[in-house]
Amino acid sequence: MTGAPLPTRQAVVGVFDPVTGAPAALLDGTIVTAARVRAVGEDIALARSAP
Repeated sequence: MTGAPLPTRQAVVGVFDPVTGAPAALLDGTIVTAARVRAVGEDIALARSAP
């Protein structure tokens, strides 16, 4: 196999217009998940460092 290995988790996030229900965007779910995990990790680190 050549190139970078595939991520262990793959996902697509669909974003829809709240009024019409029409598709507005497709997002790479792998990137969205990574951002959420990073944000939760930062919250935990801040909570642990609080007096």
